[in-house]
Amino acid sequence: MYAFSLSDSDVETRLKFISAGREDVDVRCLGDGRPFAIEISDPIRQLTSEELNGACAEVSKSGDVIVKYLTYLTKDDLIQLKKGEETKCKTYEALCIKLTHSKFDDNKTESVKVTQEDIDYINNYRNTETDDPVRIQITQKTPIRVLHRRPLLTRKREILDLQARIVPDQPQLFLLSIRTSAGTYVKEYVHGELARTHPSLSHALNADIDLLALDVTQVHLEWPPK
Repeated sequence: MYAFSLSDSDVETRLKFISAGREDVDVRCLGDGRPFAIEISDPIRQLTSEELNGACAEVSKSGDVIVKYLTYLTKDDLIQLKKGEETKCKTYEALCIKLTHSKFDDNKTESVKVTQEDIDYINNYRNTETDDPVRIQITQKTPIRVLHRRPLLTRKREILDLQARIVPDQPQLFLLSIRTSAGTYVKEYVHGELARTHPSLSHALNADIDLLALDVTQVHLEWPPK
């Protein structure tokens, strides 16, 4: 492995990759990216700044994954990274589609489209007090799609902010910017998954809403610590 002088077998036994959470394979991590750490057991020497910069360039040259910079960490930093997996919040941008009429559509015979009433309702909806920093409190059962590897539990999650806007020239589409507490299943919040997430965006609009694409735009964790 470039700069670390590790063989393939060394990578399997001596290198540990630690990240601040994870996403589904179809979710991109944009913005400042995802905080991570690399731990190498039994190191021979400390790498120079030039070698660390070279490793960044080598990893980033394909464009599939981009590493901005590498620096040295302490054990306390690693504790903060692992703790952040359970405490950090994240901001997402979701491309959503309105599949059926909402409670604001008076004429159900017209073609389905996102209206300004839909957008205004999303942008002002909350189920908490107006002075509460949490806008929407939800409960989520473990999604069906991950039940094969996670226990069936009902968890309380928080939507901290939610803003929607219409996609020009795409009458059924809208973009959703959503900031959530750690562990929130955004896809299920959008469509509700047969009411396993409640309240969901679909429930709030009384319409079938689905998610076409999802990006992480910010992981709210100062990394590396200053």
